[in-house]
Amino acid sequence: MNDVRFDLRPNVTSGGKGVAYIVDSSDEGRPGFIMLDLGTGESWRRLTQDPSVLRVDDDVPSYQGHPFYQRSKGQPIGHLREGLDGIQISPDGNTIYYSPLTGNYLYSVPAANLLARDDDPLAERAAKNNVSNLGQRGGNANGFEGDSNGLIYQLVPEHNAIFYYDPSDLQTHGYLPYHPMWNDGVDLRVHPGAVLRAKLPNNGSKIMGLA
Repeated sequence: MNDVRFDLRPNVTSGGKGVAYIVDSSDEGRPGFIMLDLGTGESWRRLTQDPSVLRVDDDVPSYQGHPFYQRSKGQPIGHLREGLDGIQISPDGNTIYYSPLTGNYLYSVPAANLLARDDDPLAERAAKNNVSNLGQRGGNANGFEGDSNGLIYQLVPEHNAIFYYDPSDLQTHGYLPYHPMWNDGVDLRVHPGAVLRAKLPNNGSKIMGLA
């Protein structure tokens, strides 16, 4: 399990207490979405092993101009294997944005398709048919956030930046070029440090879920 977003509006599910959209990153090859009805405890999956949630095999991202491989003590050099990773819900709760960790594309799917239960025999097929490829962003992204203006912020470590996708102009923009505070597993920070923050454009406010 990885990231999660909540829609706590009572009319979203039959349980009346909202839903959790949970990311199953599954480095063993079965990534997808898990929805949890917070009122009844029922859960179901969608888009399991859909191409949009799968890892990109042998992906080699570049950090500070150097190729990055996964290194584990006593093991051969490998590649990151996580699939579906970043997730964000739109301010109106109607759209879910997402991306695999080892991929450069941003995707979206209507929330209604993820909320459809297994008693609908076409639920999985409908979800797959309604996935939208929103284009490349120019690098891997690890972690999403969103604001009340509908902007989708994506952490893009290959560029030491936060990119945002704007649904109003269908483009991904580079933003906030803050440098990472880690390198090769060694903490190189000089203390005392600082926590950086920036005002969101157009008086936006952060959203992690709806209530």
